[in-house]
Parts: sequence; C-alpha cells; structure tokens
Amino acid sequence: MRELITQSVASAITLTTGKISNPLDSVTPSITVFGVKFANKAGVIAGGIWGLCLLAGAVAVIMAAVKWGYNSKVQHSMDGTLEAAGQFKVAIAAFAGLCAVSLIIGAIIFVFQG
Repeated sequence: MRELITQSVASAITLTTGKISNPLDSVTPSITVFGVKFANKAGVIAGGIWGLCLLAGAVAVIMAAVKWGYNSKVQHSMDGTLEAAGQFKVAIAAFAGLCAVSLIIGAIIFVFQG
C-alpha cells in the first residue's frame, strides 16, 4: 500500500513538473500602493521612532554613567558600583546597537540588491 502511494505521488509530481508557474513571480513588496502620502508619512514615522529610541538610549547611557559615578565616589558601595557598572555596559551596548541599525540595514540592502 505504501509503495502504491509513493508511486502515485511520484507520478503526480512528474506530470506537473514544469507546468505550474509561480503565481507570485511578478509580485514585489511596495507600500506605494497606499499612495505617495502614506509612503512619505511611513518614512517620517519610522525616522521619528528611531530618533526617539536613540534619544532614550542616550538618556539611559547618561543616567547609568551618573549612577556609576555617584556610587563609586559618594556612597563607596562595592555592590552598588558593580550594579551601576553593569547597567552602564548594557546601556552602552544598546546605544551602539541602535547606532549600528542603519549600517546593518545598509549592508543587507547592498548585499541583496539586484
């Protein structure tokens, strides 16, 4: 029984190979179908969100640096200093990642452009 099913599937594939065209062959992703105004607004909104993320990242770095300095100079707390140093490292890494987003996207576009 299993061999009969396998042979049937194999013959069906053999019959249809080359006869079925890709229905999505001419489809390309584009938001211009919603209009030029929408495309322009989408770009502005994405830029605004990215700008707010960069601002939040910069604020996080500054606050972590101030906390680290305060804990090491004023409180002389080793636990607090280590915690603040860890927060500073995470904030720096996050901010560097946010800054690198445009480079990463640019590299992906460069590699995959046709």
